[in-house]
Amino acid sequence: FVMTIEFLPTKHRETMLSKVQSLHLPLKLIILCFLSCKCLFQLKATHHFGEYTNGTKSTLAMKYKFVQTNWQPKKRKLLQDDERDIIYDDDATYSNLETTTTLPPQPNHYGFGKSDSSILTTTSVPMQSLKKRVFYVLGDIPYDSKEAILLAEQIDDLDPENDDVEFIVHLGDIMKARKCSTSEYSKVQSILLKAPVPVFIVPGDNDWNDCPAPGDAWNNWKTHFMKFDQRWNNRIWRVGRQRKRTENFVFLHRGVLFIGVHLVGGDVHEEEWGVRHAQSLHWTRNCLKRYSEHFDAVVLLGHAKRSWKNDDYFDPLFDLIDEAYDDIPFLYCHGDGHKYKVKEKYSNFLDVQVNSGKKAPPLKVTILYDSERRAKKKFSIDQRGGRY
Repeated sequence: FVMTIEFLPTKHRETMLSKVQSLHLPLKLIILCFLSCKCLFQLKATHHFGEYTNGTKSTLAMKYKFVQTNWQPKKRKLLQDDERDIIYDDDATYSNLETTTTLPPQPNHYGFGKSDSSILTTTSVPMQSLKKRVFYVLGDIPYDSKEAILLAEQIDDLDPENDDVEFIVHLGDIMKARKCSTSEYSKVQSILLKAPVPVFIVPGDNDWNDCPAPGDAWNNWKTHFMKFDQRWNNRIWRVGRQRKRTENFVFLHRGVLFIGVHLVGGDVHEEEWGVRHAQSLHWTRNCLKRYSEHFDAVVLLGHAKRSWKNDDYFDPLFDLIDEAYDDIPFLYCHGDGHKYKVKEKYSNFLDVQVNSGKKAPPLKVTILYDSERRAKKKFSIDQRGGRY
């Protein structure tokens, strides 16, 4: 029992012990069995992912954390990053380089660290003059010709000027994984190119992984959608790509770090599955280190919902968040489930699964300017009238 309560925060152990000791013997045994099972499960997970945890605190302990009062930004040590892993789109034309905003030192205001002059510039502006941090996100559309027409209508109906939206993210699955013909990729490409603001896109399993010929399908996806956001001229951020996996991207915009990762569901191809996840995990870690002290929120963008198929990516990521970024709100936006769901994995990690485009228009996500640590309060989700 003493081993079991080690997984609880220190300040709660004495309370737990005193409460259990006051119970009758049968209840004590039931509680002991329940907590022991959790202990064994955690030990098994730690053993399985031992190469990634590096002695960090268990992810189970995160579950029992409470929202801190009088919260202040954590002073993080700038970690060494692998600069060779990030390639920037220096060949593109930008209307204005990304600006890292230093907010005034007032209550509920967040102060960012000093910027890397080679990537960022720093300004200080009053809170009321800050532009909104808003984007649209959609996924799992179109699956047929009718949905292609619907997607075109949804793109045409977007009003980014009034919504202060500056980009869109498609979370993958642009077709049914049947033929995966070149014409299907071209059709979706032509629809998305009509968007009034830049579109970022991550691969879905239907886009290559579950296709009859995955290799040919992946080549088709790369031809039509790799560096897709470069096709617009009204970009105001600098995008970095992973050297080994160019489909993975990162950019810092108004103090929010956006990280796109190649995570798909569907069929598990053992030869490449673990390698791709390891590369995506390295990419995510490297992006967090590279931009450390420059963001007050992180948005992860991928296709797959969290499951046993990708716990080799998420479990070590949760350990990293617990160790170094437990004061930063994280949002993971994904498709794959075809049903709108919002889950608070931890107090500072929000999981949002978008509805399929057939059922709902793109979501509108707003990231608030404040020092709020809890992800549910930091990220505002507007369903925009969809059938949720």
